[in-house]
Amino acid sequence: MGLIVASALLNMGGGSSALAATPQLLVHVNTDLDAKTRVLYLLLDDNGDLAGINYIDTTQNLTFTPDQILSGNGAVLMHDDDHNVDVVRLKGDSIDLKVGGTAHLDYLVNGLTGSRGEFDLELHRITTTGDNQWAAYTSANDGHSQFTSLFMHVNKVFFKAVGIESIEPQDSDTWTLADYE
Repeated sequence: MGLIVASALLNMGGGSSALAATPQLLVHVNTDLDAKTRVLYLLLDDNGDLAGINYIDTTQNLTFTPDQILSGNGAVLMHDDDHNVDVVRLKGDSIDLKVGGTAHLDYLVNGLTGSRGEFDLELHRITTTGDNQWAAYTSANDGHSQFTSLFMHVNKVFFKAVGIESIEPQDSDTWTLADYE
């Protein structure tokens, strides 16, 4: 894959300035549009508290602060430059940097109509392990199940991608941080 994650992550493509933090791989993201693997890391400070988010695919490396994620617009993870539209944004409305909370992936369902969808997720610090690990869970309405992978189903009209039809959480034990370094 050739992706490199360093302790001091680079600022590219609209994210925040570099954050000195330890990355923890949270989820990897795939779509049926292309073969790109995208990864979402939590950035943890020396106490294991959430210090930011890092989103990497084969063409970009974006780092965001908690303030950016908690802002009204959220952090833009995927943007379509050709149509000047945010495809996926990560928003957090009630995230405690020490224990976690609720976040939302706001995504474009149909670029022709401008309709959007939302995938709710919860971030939780796993206190039973004692090693400052975090995990992603579906919302309580969706069974509150832990997941390690997301699959974005592309919405097509006349064989042309116009957005994301749905986001499906999946559990995968087949990858580790070393797979993406």
